Amino acid sequence: MLYVVDSEGVVKGVIEDSRGTLTVTSTDKTLNDLLETLNERGLQRTDFRHEDGRLVAVTRTIPLPSATVDDLAVALLPHGFYIATEKEVELKRVLEDVTRDGKLPPSTYLATRGYVLHRRRGFLKPVGWWFSSPSGIRVFTRDRELARQIRALKHEGVKTLSITERGEFTRTIPYKEASFLDINENLRDYVLVPAWGVEK
Repeated sequence: MLYVVDSEGVVKGVIEDSRGTLTVTSTDKTLNDLLETLNERGLQRTDFRHEDGRLVAVTRTIPLPSATVDDLAVALLPHGFYIATEKEVELKRVLEDVTRDGKLPPSTYLATRGYVLHRRRGFLKPVGWWFSSPSGIRVFTRDRELARQIRALKHEGVKTLSITERGEFTRTIPYKEASFLDINENLRDYVLVPAWGVEK
């Protein structure tokens, strides 16, 4: 099951995706007003295609019921709402419990969105943003080198380091299963950071 959460991770709605029809159930007025607007105006979907050797972005409007979860995530993001899995919601609840008891600090593994920074000459420059989706970490950028590296990871997989009783070994996992920290280990001169600590 998937949920709509706010910037604090509080559940605001439940997403149902059955037989190709997307529906969101919520009692939150702000979210319902936004969903009503999206239902009336539709969602923007941007696809990329090759034209004359260039990658061209083509944007079109689609109705809310026909949208994918990723389409909805893109539409909700500017308004402070995000998509979270059942596991993420449960992890946040457990984390809050143990943090309140002083036993465990908050974990950046639970980050669901953030920025992409480019390391250059000792400086970090924002070049894009990312968020978690059911199909894996989605990165939006105009930086060609970053886009190339992300495409390569989607095609070749993400290398991760596993430590067992027998020692350390590297294995490759599908891009869909990789966390933003896994992806960071595979990027050169770029780093994905969570939004908190960057936003004021």
